[in-house]
Amino acid sequence: MTPFVKSIFLATALATAGSAALAAEDAAAMCDAMAGSPDDLDMPEGAAGITYEALDPTEEAEQACRDAIAEYPGARRFYTSLGRIYSKRGEYGLAVDAYRAAHGRGSAVAANNLGSMYVSGQGVVANEQRATMYFRRAANRGLPFAMLTMAARSRVGLGMPENRYMSVFWYERAYEAGDAGAANDLGVMYQQGMGVREDDARALELFGEALRRDPGNALAAYNIAEAYETGEGVPVDLGWARAYYVLAYEAGDADAAAELGRFHAEGLGTVADPAIAAEWYALGAVDGSLIGTVNLADAYATGTGVEADGGTAEMLYETALDLKPDDQWRDYILDRITALSDGVPIAKPETTE
Repeated sequence: MTPFVKSIFLATALATAGSAALAAEDAAAMCDAMAGSPDDLDMPEGAAGITYEALDPTEEAEQACRDAIAEYPGARRFYTSLGRIYSKRGEYGLAVDAYRAAHGRGSAVAANNLGSMYVSGQGVVANEQRATMYFRRAANRGLPFAMLTMAARSRVGLGMPENRYMSVFWYERAYEAGDAGAANDLGVMYQQGMGVREDDARALELFGEALRRDPGNALAAYNIAEAYETGEGVPVDLGWARAYYVLAYEAGDADAAAELGRFHAEGLGTVADPAIAAEWYALGAVDGSLIGTVNLADAYATGTGVEADGGTAEMLYETALDLKPDDQWRDYILDRITALSDGVPIAKPETTE
């Protein structure tokens, strides 16, 4: 074979190899983009993945992940992604098989997803103990979400003995991993003295850290507002309390709107104004707040801040019953509905002037 012919064969071989490598990289990138979990610790830098809700389990996505597995059989994230595709289709048995393949290679997300399958009984027989086993493995592999799951399960004794000290341990692990929600949850443990000595000042620090890590953390903002209102860990300051309730509402907490209505109804940190109070109650009610809905119903029943309207009040009380109130709230609501039906006047609530 002449040198010229050899060079042609070499060039062809290199081109073929280059095309195959490029195809493999394309398959890997497609699998990551179309089915990769944003929480997967194995995702390469710059790969965002896709949420489970947004995942479209197409044949193209499946083939991309299969091609990636064929080229990189030791890369566990592609098995996890394939499992997500099958799970989204409702092919739970295949999803379990794929997750087990990823789990066997050390995937944290796959271990967590197997735990979820054992909770729901999808593709396996539901088993809380086995679910806990997989969640623990995911947590030990460094997945913050699984650490939070272990903390919650330890706190209530789900799939394992109740152990609040262990719950604090897992919240601390997730907190140290940088999770904003863990900072808030750990603060609640300190606030209530669960698994640790009660420490309101430390709780407030953690709520503040949660908000610094995630300015949209409504729970943390609400907890800080309550602390300023009640003086837990900080001097009472109703102005700051109101400001943090506003922040919590803007972050999506409907009950914060109800609290702001109460502040205006009672003149707490602001001028008493029943009309503004009713407006806040209405904002809370629109977003599904039980307290906001009941307080708005009371306002219409008594003509406080709005024109009295028994029909609107009764409709709002009925809506409140659909929000699954506890027994005490349910009794209160039913008493109000009965009073309206019987034509019994409902007294206006007392307010702080």
